[in-house]
Order: sequence, then structure tokens, then C-alpha cells
Amino acid sequence: MTDAEIFNKNVRKICKEKDLRYTKVDKQAGYYQGCAAMMAERGAGVSTLHIKRYAKALGVKPERLMEGMFT
Repeated sequence: MTDAEIFNKNVRKICKEKDLRYTKVDKQAGYYQGCAAMMAERGAGVSTLHIKRYAKALGVKPERLMEGMFT
């Protein structure tokens, strides 16, 4: 599993825990709708900026989004 897939999985998991709409989180993070899913599909690199913006939109610490990444 790529880091982008793990990141996307973590975003989805937190959205479910907090009862947030997955598509709205993309926009709140400042990206287009479906950005996290598209990164996972294409195996794109996840930058620290992505992590920070999504963490802020989700109201969690960046570490939550990085669980299982970079191994």
C-alpha cells in the first residue's frame, strides 16, 4: 500500500469517526473535491502541506493522518 493510499484511508477513517462528509473535507482543506482519493489512485506523493491542511480541516493532529506511512 502506498503512502497516498494510507493517507486516504486515514482521512476516510477520521471522517467516519467524526461524522464528517468526506467530499467536504477536501474543500475545507483547500483542495478540489476528491483530491485525497485521486492522490491514492495515482500513487501521488503526500506532502507535508497536504497533511497539515487535512489535519486542520479534520480537527486532528497531523500525526493521526500519518499513521502507517513512511514505512
